[in-house]
Amino acid sequence: MKVLIISDVHGNIDLMNKILNDNSDANFKIFCGDLQKNDKSLIKKNFDYYVTGNADYFHLDEIKELEIEKVKILLTHGHLFESFWEKIDFKKLYKLGELLKVKLIIHGHDHIAIIEEKNRIIRFNPGSITYPRGNNKASYGIIEIKDGRILNLEHIYI
Repeated sequence: MKVLIISDVHGNIDLMNKILNDNSDANFKIFCGDLQKNDKSLIKKNFDYYVTGNADYFHLDEIKELEIEKVKILLTHGHLFESFWEKIDFKKLYKLGELLKVKLIIHGHDHIAIIEEKNRIIRFNPGSITYPRGNNKASYGIIEIKDGRILNLEHIYI
C-alpha cells in the first residue's frame, strides 16, 4: 500500500492539487492539518484520513487512530502537544502513542521533515509543502506498508 501524506499547506491549494495528481496511484491519502482555507470539503474529497490544524478555519477531528494494512497509526497535527518551552512536546506525543499501542505517529505543525524512532514507535512528519523549517526544502511524505510492516518511509522534496 502506498500512503501519501501532506501537511501544512497554508493556502497553497495549487501545489497540493499537483501533489495529489502526481500521486494518484496512492492507495490512501492522509492530511495532517493546516489547509488555512475555509473550505473543509477540499480535505474531505481529496483525503481518506485527516485532522484539523491550528491554522484551519474549520473543525475536524484533532486526533485520530487508524489502521492501514495491520499497522496502527496515531494521526494528529501536533499543536495539542505544545508546552510552554516546546513547539511540540514529543514526550507527550510518544506517551499517547504508547498508550494506544501504535506503530506509527504521523503529524505536522512544526514544518520539520523527520523520521525518528523511540520505544519501537516511529514518528513521521512529512514537513510542509509551503513553509519548510529546519533547513529543509518543501516536502511531503510517502509510506509503503504491507502485511503489518512499514517497508519504506520517505520525504519527497519539491
